[in-house]
Amino acid sequence: MTAPAYRLTRETGWRTADLGGSSNGRIELSSLAGAILSDPLSMAELTSLQGLRYEFVPGESALTIVTMDSPIPIPDAGFWLEYVLAPAAGSTDRRSGAGVSLDLVFDDGSRSSALALLDQHGTAATAEGQAVAGTLHVDQWNYRAVELSACVGRRVIAIELASAPGDGGDVAGYIDEIRIGSGRTLVPSLVASTTHPEPVDYVDTRRGTRSSSGYSRGNCLPATANPRGSLLLAPVTDAGSVNWLYTYDAARDETGLPWLEAFSISHQPSPWMGDWGTFQFFPSLDHEGVPGMGRRERALPYRHSQEVARPHLYQVEFEQPLTVRIAPTAHGAIVEMRFPSEVGTVIFDNIDDRGSLEFDGPVVHATSWVGGEHSENTPLMHVHLLFDQQPDEAARVETEQRRAVAGFARFALGADRTLRFRIGTSFVSVDIAARVIEEELPPSLTFEEISAASAALWNDELSVLVPEGASEDQLTTLYSNLYRLFLYPSDVTETSLDGASVHANLDGRGGLSGGAAYANNGFWDTYRTSWPAYALLRPRLAGALADGFLQHYRDYGWMPRWSAPGPANAMVGTNSDIIFADLAVKGVTGYDRLTALEASLANATIVPPSPKVGRKGLPLANYLQYTPQSIDESVSWSLENSLNDFGIAVQLAAAGRPDGYFRSRAARYQQLFDSEAGFFRGRDAGGEFRAEEFDPLEWGGDNTETNAWTMLFAVPHDIDGLAGLLGGPGQLEARLDEYFATPETAEERLKGSYPFVIHEMLEARDVDLGMCGLSNQPAHHVPYLYAHTDSPHKIGPLITSALRRLFVGSEIGQGYLGDEDNGEMSAWYLFSALGLYPVHVGTPFYVMTVPLFPSITVNLEDGARFVVEANVAPENLYIQGAWLNGRWIDRAFLRHDEITAGGTLRLELGSSPSEWGRGTRIALPSLGGTPRWEDVATAESIDGSIEGADALVDDDSDTSMSIDGAVMIEFALPEPREVQAYTLTASAAEPVVLSWVLRGRTGGQEWREVDRVTDHPVGRDVRLVPFVPAAPGEFDVYRFEFAAHGTVELAEVELLADTAATAAGVTR
Repeated sequence: MTAPAYRLTRETGWRTADLGGSSNGRIELSSLAGAILSDPLSMAELTSLQGLRYEFVPGESALTIVTMDSPIPIPDAGFWLEYVLAPAAGSTDRRSGAGVSLDLVFDDGSRSSALALLDQHGTAATAEGQAVAGTLHVDQWNYRAVELSACVGRRVIAIELASAPGDGGDVAGYIDEIRIGSGRTLVPSLVASTTHPEPVDYVDTRRGTRSSSGYSRGNCLPATANPRGSLLLAPVTDAGSVNWLYTYDAARDETGLPWLEAFSISHQPSPWMGDWGTFQFFPSLDHEGVPGMGRRERALPYRHSQEVARPHLYQVEFEQPLTVRIAPTAHGAIVEMRFPSEVGTVIFDNIDDRGSLEFDGPVVHATSWVGGEHSENTPLMHVHLLFDQQPDEAARVETEQRRAVAGFARFALGADRTLRFRIGTSFVSVDIAARVIEEELPPSLTFEEISAASAALWNDELSVLVPEGASEDQLTTLYSNLYRLFLYPSDVTETSLDGASVHANLDGRGGLSGGAAYANNGFWDTYRTSWPAYALLRPRLAGALADGFLQHYRDYGWMPRWSAPGPANAMVGTNSDIIFADLAVKGVTGYDRLTALEASLANATIVPPSPKVGRKGLPLANYLQYTPQSIDESVSWSLENSLNDFGIAVQLAAAGRPDGYFRSRAARYQQLFDSEAGFFRGRDAGGEFRAEEFDPLEWGGDNTETNAWTMLFAVPHDIDGLAGLLGGPGQLEARLDEYFATPETAEERLKGSYPFVIHEMLEARDVDLGMCGLSNQPAHHVPYLYAHTDSPHKIGPLITSALRRLFVGSEIGQGYLGDEDNGEMSAWYLFSALGLYPVHVGTPFYVMTVPLFPSITVNLEDGARFVVEANVAPENLYIQGAWLNGRWIDRAFLRHDEITAGGTLRLELGSSPSEWGRGTRIALPSLGGTPRWEDVATAESIDGSIEGADALVDDDSDTSMSIDGAVMIEFALPEPREVQAYTLTASAAEPVVLSWVLRGRTGGQEWREVDRVTDHPVGRDVRLVPFVPAAPGEFDVYRFEFAAHGTVELAEVELLADTAATAAGVTR
């Protein structure tokens, strides 16, 4: 027997009240198309195309929405109230309308608002409760489910909309669906029908898909795939796009239902990077002739409630009785289509015509060279598809835009009306694609067995974290975030026909290389949290991933900044440098540390051949000690360079090599601090700060996807140095307080260098934590910097607020605020929920904060377990005390080895700040407290009689002087200085060796040998190499005596002396 349910506009006995206006406000039927102000993402499928618009008059706190002809009984504890609403932003206070909630009016005069009901997030289901919690997002749809067990025995006679307006502001918005009934059916529970749910059952791959280029709630692809699988499988709502393949409700038919246009093999790392290696297939209901091949013509409507989107299984039942199921393997997929009749037609297509399609009995051969803007180096993908029966008809179809890739196959089906096919892919050869079917998808394996094998892989990954006391919504968030973390990067390794590990070259030159390789990762996005998560949760995996990306360096001489799959000209910083440092300091093995160091040194010292790799502006930045304004986003480049130079110093120290030069470079960020403005600012090559008026609220320009406020804290490797610039730890805390108190408004006037208000600005505004846009990577560490002040207690309320507010909406395709990039946003949540955050990447420290769960266990890779326990409650926002394995600790951080050893961290929480954690602070590696080493080799000091020598001191490695044979170059200083390091930048048309002696003297005395280097190799790359003198001393004249065995282009010479009297804190 079907349980009773009551639904607005769908059931008899409901009447909307007060249509046309009343004394206490106004409600009216309204088209939902374009209704939401910032981004029209309507709840298409859950309603007709009309909903209710409400508007309160000032001073009123309730609107009657619905009255019942007959009372609705609440017969048992399984009844729920479900509704969807979108509060509009207030005209003066954006969140003035975010305190609204439905209130059930009972026939005994009582109301549900008096019964302490909670919604699915654990928030009080009252207007006041919603206002305080902040989980209702304005100008966006919000789903609410309220369990009505406290209402059993009562009868509903009306539904009111209650309001608790913030600051007396205006309150208006839209209501889409209202339902009272047994269970949650507007958005069905993921696990309600599962007897013993496993972690994978809580994952919804559609989280983050209610997104666009204008506003992001994740910008995710609902990918069904194995962990780090070579390919992704996805439903497609826009089959002509390489960017937004699937959005939760972007496409709708005339009834308001969304539709699909294709299913696709995908390799998309991000909609901003574009897809590559695509191949599309889709069922058709056309029984004869050429089926409709147009994308809209072939589209089929469906309901999200009839969609199952899991890592190991995608299934959808269309409005027609047609069901499709897809399950993944490492390099392939099995597809099952159940048609409404005994004739089945399958359409094949692609985004564009870069590919081929051929039929050979039950086999389909296809190729694809599709790539997005950043994926032009995409290798050719081979597809081998095997039907489980012979087609009755198969042909390629030439459409107007696609002549080579489109076609169809038609089948006479049996009584079960089901067609199955298996797909193998390879970027190496069609033979390997065919072998994928033999090895991963043999006919002996059923669909259920293949899907179960994938589920087992995912459960192994997801079981790394086991919380206790978590709600279903929290479990969905937790395990879906782990899914995103372990979905990427993509393993592009294949096995050749002779059994060797190979991969297609990813830099556009074609061909193959040996070894395992990974792709699809943007290191600027992922270095902060994704890679530290791999290092902690799965260190063996972290080592394998690092080695797989080092394969790029082995193959074409450079680490990518963004792999999509080859190097892409995107984002700032060579952040693989700090990633390798983080792995080294945490003891991760499984990759070649010396090769990693070599790759990092290349990033920092070689002028790159292309904007896709290396550091932009390096010919100037290495000598000016900052990236000049002539390079876009120069402040971000400079600060990332300092961080990554710190990473190189960490790697050098781990290798037992001198690290002083790069430690000094790690402090160069201080060159951009404008003490008058109190912020980092761009400087031109002459050292002048940008002339135009400075506004730290303005976005872009010298900063990447943020403004000067957030960039002020973008040196997590040297917080002590930053505090020194600001005036001490007290001033650091004051500036943090100001940061969180200054609202982000996303006004047009603050768009800066961007042509319009970018989506990151809107999302940062909606985070509602002042300037701290936790919706994007640059701000993710900032709340935790309070650990370096006398007020570490300020971390808890900030992080708890973010965890509770910014990751809601999983049920309707939301789940994030801002882009979820390759697991980075997800890993931020995971660390923060654990109560341990890796603020200082490249060091072994984790800052402690209030965890999300009463208990959570980390199942470490070696079998050990680390458990975090706390008396979690909504009001407990502050740590009062901490015990590690029963031992009291009064510090707000743990070391990596304290976690990996296993044990229990017990936290006592309270509702008010305490003195805990103000004792020992994190002792970051000292950068010496000095801004930099000073180059004393200047235009004034060099011997100007030598032709071309001025090129050696012009701070530009694009100029050079030729050395062929023996040359002596002198530098006369105004006073004696001790050169603690020196650098030479050189190149040669053909590889040669260069030898030299560096001598020094003072006051005309005899020369003393400072350093001697023999047969130093010089290659075609313009490379800077630092040296530490063997016998340093204080001299006022230095002389290089060069001997070149061939022609060398010497570009720059630096003699580096400490700006302080001693080199305090700088190691050699």
